[in-house]
Amino acid sequence: ELGQPLSRPPTVNHSARVGAAAILTPPQRRTMVNGTVITLYLMRSGPSCADALDGCTANIAKAAAAFGAQRDGINDALAGTPYNAVDIKPGCRLTLDDGQSVRLRDAYSDPGLTTYGRDRSRAAGRELRRRVEPDLVVCSVLRRARLTAEAAFPSHDIFTAPYLAEAEDDRLLALDDAPMSPSAGGLSYVDPTRRDWASSNYHAFLTFLGGRLARKPRASKSSSLSEKITAESDHTAVAVTHGALLKKACGLDAEPPHNTVWRRRLLVTQEHVREEPGPCDLFMDATPPVHLSVGCDDAPHKPWDVSPFLDDEAVLTGPGTFSFPDEVVHDEL
Repeated sequence: ELGQPLSRPPTVNHSARVGAAAILTPPQRRTMVNGTVITLYLMRSGPSCADALDGCTANIAKAAAAFGAQRDGINDALAGTPYNAVDIKPGCRLTLDDGQSVRLRDAYSDPGLTTYGRDRSRAAGRELRRRVEPDLVVCSVLRRARLTAEAAFPSHDIFTAPYLAEAEDDRLLALDDAPMSPSAGGLSYVDPTRRDWASSNYHAFLTFLGGRLARKPRASKSSSLSEKITAESDHTAVAVTHGALLKKACGLDAEPPHNTVWRRRLLVTQEHVREEPGPCDLFMDATPPVHLSVGCDDAPHKPWDVSPFLDDEAVLTGPGTFSFPDEVVHDEL
């Protein structure tokens, strides 16, 4: 049923592995024997309709005409804020009624994927599924994450998970990172009665994941191991999340390209969820989109149409690529 927990797979009892193999194999450390190992693959969501607005037209007359035609829709999206948009300036910045300005993309509520973002996520999923068969696929509460996960893993149940939302920043408005629903219309582990249901907290997510796939740890947050995990995985999970969260959680210098996949291994015990030290491992690389397509698969959810704010040449004309560190490059589309 919607929101009900998965049945927990049995935990592998590593201590029962005896005989000839035990003689030939060096003994594992006690923490490895008594824990459950999870391999987690973290994918950045595909390009969204808000991302497309980063290519907003430099033609101010065109932008002004688009704003005039869609002003009511933009202000409907701003209805839950203290602001109204009164004008648009060069660089596609909205002027608010108190004189402050924000980017146009900041006023697009919980965007879905562009047409290209959907196709790119499907291609990323095809490549990833050649190497990974997950026991669990989860996504953040933001719509673009669910649509990415559904495109990448069409045969899997996709569950919305807590604490995977985009990391907060200091923007005046950030409607593009504000979820409209705790489930985005699908299966969900998110408890909407909790005040933090829309929060971004990577370590709290790891604790949630450990309790979902292995055993419920008593620790309120995860901690780090002193060395890499060498034991085989008991469970595999894929989580679709966002650029700023990935940058922070994986120790990256910048937000990775859309649909890039990073790998993290976890050890779950009754006491803690512990992750490997150092930055995440790059598992599947992705070239940045050449441009972001104007088509948005957001109906009936879109608050207003991004297409009139974009130039025709913003349509993607060339594919990117996905690649694994130990394999040759594969065409994306």
